[in-house]
Amino acid sequence: ANTDAIDSIAHANGLKVSAGQTVSAGEVLGYVCNSGLVESTGYVLLFEIYYNGTAQDPSSWLSPQR
Repeated sequence: ANTDAIDSIAHANGLKVSAGQTVSAGEVLGYVCNSGLVESTGYVLLFEIYYNGTAQDPSSWLSPQR
């Protein structure tokens, strides 16, 4: 397992995946709870990736949906 890369999902309720699980495009990872409610935009889900302690742009780590 690669311990240099860490991902985080915040403001989630009822996660549907486990640590280390491989996921596919379109797969439900979890559900947003009301702790992520922002009045101007609605619900917010934070998805973060850190590599060697540095925050990364998650889109560069995800394969484009085909």
